[in-house]
This record gives sequence, structure tokens and C-alpha cells, in this order.
Amino acid sequence: MSEMDIYPSLTQIADELPKRRLSDINIHHEDGGCIGLDIVNLRFQKGDERMTRIENKLDINSSDTSEVLEILRLGKSFFKVIGIFGALVKWATAIGAPVVVFYYTLKGGDKQ
Repeated sequence: MSEMDIYPSLTQIADELPKRRLSDINIHHEDGGCIGLDIVNLRFQKGDERMTRIENKLDINSSDTSEVLEILRLGKSFFKVIGIFGALVKWATAIGAPVVVFYYTLKGGDKQ
């Protein structure tokens, strides 16, 4: 009898695993025919390493995103100030132009 006959669930599990991971399976029997948990520990270790890499990349991405948002907020504030300045210039022109024309008319136009 082979190991796969004794443990048919292992055959089912092996069939469900992707082909690239079949080489990772290292089934061995310890005292009393127990199956070792090396593969489970290895997968947990690889998963932990992967999660750590993802968390590090997420931290970097979050800091970059915060910087971009800060720049966009500063740009928004800048354009708001420019808009207020433009509105002031518009009103100053609307009020100032007739005043200048009236003053120019009172002085006699281009006569000196």
C-alpha cells in the first residue's frame, strides 16, 4: 500500500493544489505514522513574510498618498486666494473706471 492509499484525503488535497505548489509538499511519517506539519509551518511562514511585505508597501503608499493630498489641498487654497483676488480686481475696475473717467473729465480731458 502506498501513502496515498492510506491517506486518500491527501490525494484530494494534492489534486486541488496548483501545480507550482506540488513541489512544496514534503509529506513524511514520524513515530506512529503521523504526518508532519512542515508544509503548514512553511506556508504560515511564507504567508507571514508576504503579509509583512504588503504592510510595508502599504505604509509607503499611505505616506505618498498623504503628501499628494497635502499638495492638492495647498493648490486648492492657492486658487481660492487667486479667485478672491480676481474678484477684488473686478470690483475695483468696475468702481475705479468711472471714477477715473469722471476725474479725467473734470480736469478738462487731454487739455493741460
